[in-house]
Formats: sequence, C-alpha cells, structure tokens
Amino acid sequence: MVCAEASIVWQGDRGGIDAIDPRTGEEVEIKSTKLNHDGDSLQFPTSRAITPTVISRFRTAGYWLFAVFDNYGNMAIIYRVEQAKMEAKIDLLEGKMRTRAARDEPLENNPKTTLNEIRRFCRVIYAGCDFEEFQISPGRWSIRRR
Repeated sequence: MVCAEASIVWQGDRGGIDAIDPRTGEEVEIKSTKLNHDGDSLQFPTSRAITPTVISRFRTAGYWLFAVFDNYGNMAIIYRVEQAKMEAKIDLLEGKMRTRAARDEPLENNPKTTLNEIRRFCRVIYAGCDFEEFQISPGRWSIRRR
C-alpha cells in the first residue's frame, strides 16, 4: 500500500533495500506501525538488529517513508523524511552498535523511531480522510480516527 501510494517499487529481498523510486533511482527505507489505544506513543520499529549492513543500508537511502495503519490495515498517513534529516538518528544507532560490540554485548534488537522525533522535519505525502493528525502539546504528535 505504501509503495502504491508513493509511486515507488517494492524490492522483495528482505535484508536489502525496501524500495526504489523509479523517478530518481533513490533507495527508499520504509517503516510502519499501527495506531495504538493511547495515541501518544507512535513508534516505528527501525530494524530487527542494528548491524553494519543495516547501517550501510540506512545511509544509502535517499529518503525514508513512515506509514501509520489502523488495526484493520487502513492506511492513516505516510510521512517522508529526507536522508539528511535521518543522519543524527543513524549516527546514534551506529554509536550504540559500536559500543555494544566493544563490550561484547548483543546487538540492539528492534530500536524505535518515534513520530515525535521525525514530525518537525517530515512532510505528509498521504493523509487518509478517516484520520486526523494533531499536536498533543509542543513537540508531541498523534493520529486518531475522525
């Protein structure tokens, strides 16, 4: 659904890139989540394990898409974040990965990116008519069914 709405082409091999933008040739990283009951903690899983390969894939993505669905698979919204705006998050994940490796600890499993982290510099590329985005307080965002 995300690829169809964004006019990008899904790449089926897991572990590789998620999609390609046929207009620009850019790699696209796609993250999704579902609405929850409290509406105040929308979190997008980043990756099952942060490895050097995952970090490399994140760095080569031209942009990221973050999609929110309700419990029934209806798409509520898609946000687009340009690569440059994700660099700080990628640097943080890479730093954690290196620290864990140096301590001989297991890799971080499934770190999250929150809507609040990305909202100030993303743009909405799709908004479902049955949903509305709203600001709970400065810097805190959520989505609800209309």
